[in-house]
Amino acid sequence: MIKIEHLQDIPKLKSAAMTIGTYDGLHIGHRKIIEDMINRCKNENIPSILMTFKEHPLSIFELENPPECIGTSEIRDEYFLNSGIDYLLMIDFSLKIANITHKSFLDFLLNKVDNLRLHLGFNFRFGKGNLGNIDYLREVANAKPNNLDLVEVEPIKYEDKVVSSSLIRDLIHIGNVELVERLLHRPYRITEEVVYGAGMGRKIGFPTINQKTKKQVLPRFGVYKTSVLLGDKLYPSMTFVGRKSTDLDVDKANIPLVETHIFDFKGNLYRQNISVLFEKFIREDKKLGSFSELVAQLKEDKQKCLEDTSLGGKNTNYAFR
Repeated sequence: MIKIEHLQDIPKLKSAAMTIGTYDGLHIGHRKIIEDMINRCKNENIPSILMTFKEHPLSIFELENPPECIGTSEIRDEYFLNSGIDYLLMIDFSLKIANITHKSFLDFLLNKVDNLRLHLGFNFRFGKGNLGNIDYLREVANAKPNNLDLVEVEPIKYEDKVVSSSLIRDLIHIGNVELVERLLHRPYRITEEVVYGAGMGRKIGFPTINQKTKKQVLPRFGVYKTSVLLGDKLYPSMTFVGRKSTDLDVDKANIPLVETHIFDFKGNLYRQNISVLFEKFIREDKKLGSFSELVAQLKEDKQKCLEDTSLGGKNTNYAFR
């Protein structure tokens, strides 16, 4: 795989196939587009090109509610590295790129690749103001059949809903992490640095790692069955998402936490970037007024996690239409 970071560095090619997208989360719909393109390119012996962005394109604008990310750069990079793509365009999105019109951008690509085939989802949009779309590309392909071909990939649906990044964000927000796992073909994970907490968990026999996230989607407040990835080993755990839930431990900043108790683990993980994999929603957040109530609730939560025999985090053999 050849990695390219600037549009002008795309090589001049006689023929190639290309897909373009943010690919946040790399859900099963994304993978279908990418893998169908790669398989077809291998059969035809032409190079494959994937164009994406280092950060979500909307992140350059000063939005009141910037987009929350589903996936991490590590997950995406690993997938791309092992996908069989020939050219990976990992571009820094900028205002300059945002102001390129859809016509100018397509002309640029056709000047780089004499015979270009685009593999795109049905709702693909591009160019300044998102004025470029599948209909426009289809018109150009019909007018220039020797220069442009278009493969419009049909969406994958789950219970009549199109599998999309927006759907997955909504599912994470309501705590349906089991369905999210099916649509991602892996558990939803939050990867952040472990920060110092008040240390109350250690005092009551439930030490935790504490994380805060600004970029990733925060699941519904409550307690989850989770696993923690340390090196190449998964440790069973339970995770609280939310604000401090007792009168005994007040967070003055009132910032939501991802607080995880790792079962049968001893060690110092402060300042390390750790991945927490969400497998199942256990219960809603609730206010507790005493240490004894808190300890009793934590014991009950842990027992539910240990008794759960579902295949969360392990089963990725799913079929969709």
